[in-house]
Amino acid sequence: MNKLTRISLQNLQALKQMYSADRVKNVVTINAITNILDRIEKTPELEERVEFLSLNDSWKQNGTLLIKNDSRIYFNSLENSPYESVKNALDEIKIKDEITFVSISDKFRPILKDFLWYNGLETTFEQGTCGYYISNNDAKNYPDSILPNDLEFRSLSLENVDEINEISPREGGDDLNYIRNSIKHKETLAIFEKSSNELIGWCLAMDFCSIGMGVVKSNYKRSRLGSILLMTMSKKLAIEKNVDINWNVVHGHTISHKWSLSLGLKKFDTFTWLTAKEKKIEDRLEIENGDANDHIELSAFKIDKRLAIINVYNNPAHNIEQLKATLIEIKEYIDESEDILLIGDFNYNLMRSNQLETFLNRKFGMAVLLPREATTNAGTTIDGALYIRVIHESS
Repeated sequence: MNKLTRISLQNLQALKQMYSADRVKNVVTINAITNILDRIEKTPELEERVEFLSLNDSWKQNGTLLIKNDSRIYFNSLENSPYESVKNALDEIKIKDEITFVSISDKFRPILKDFLWYNGLETTFEQGTCGYYISNNDAKNYPDSILPNDLEFRSLSLENVDEINEISPREGGDDLNYIRNSIKHKETLAIFEKSSNELIGWCLAMDFCSIGMGVVKSNYKRSRLGSILLMTMSKKLAIEKNVDINWNVVHGHTISHKWSLSLGLKKFDTFTWLTAKEKKIEDRLEIENGDANDHIELSAFKIDKRLAIINVYNNPAHNIEQLKATLIEIKEYIDESEDILLIGDFNYNLMRSNQLETFLNRKFGMAVLLPREATTNAGTTIDGALYIRVIHESS
């Protein structure tokens, strides 16, 4: 029986050593373990909230790891494709309303998409990034930074939360709480104007990469302050925490990609950041028509007002007229949908003669995309399944 079990804090050092066999490829996992253990040491109550999990202790064989912090999930594994331990571990996740996956290597992207589909989840945010890496020694060798006389380095304070939230987007979830907790519990570095105390630029340490959310206000972007800020923060973390440095750049941000390469970092992987929630089931419908001699039952519901699932029982021994009449009865319900999955028991000969498909096209302007027929295991009733696209007049 599969079960997610906690990895003890003592065993995490052994797990980190397994990933250290390839420090570049696995820098996200190594830094995540290092950063979170460091935070737990400073704030012991985090140990209850942040869970390091593995499937049946599979971490000992293949390094499969799942880190869960409330609804935020990170996972990785040293096993080879098709990553069965990862699939089985994800199957054990209990979902409450919303889930966010952070810094997931794109080698797991097909598994992640399957997980969303199997669990009926709708993606509300998705962002792809390229990961950049520089070794601990190279980061330590960055030159000491010198700011103009009117500027100074300082750590961020909670007074800066609202301003940062207005200017700097991030990877889904509760922005204010994320920024507030980052300032309270993680390393930060910012540039301030001395006389006015204006916040010029900042960067925050992250659990799943060394540095995230590096920002310089637009009127200072040509001043090289961004490079100075990131090099200073990288050197600080390399010395104080003895870690390699990695950060992410969103796909398509050409200048940021060139900038990262100019600072001596190298690309090492691509990642997905994704938030999903349970699809909203609504507009339930129940209809029962006819009598004992010609009886039909129909139930339906909609998922996010787009996909209507209509389940029908129409005695296969009877004709299809009662089904037609019932579908006409819910014409408005059908017209408000984009796609329809019509499933149930139909008369096999009528299905084969395309009478139902012809009727749907004529009365509702529907195009049957994927007609399918199958028998039950007992080989008795013929089940029909029609996937339908509603063709609205405006299209």
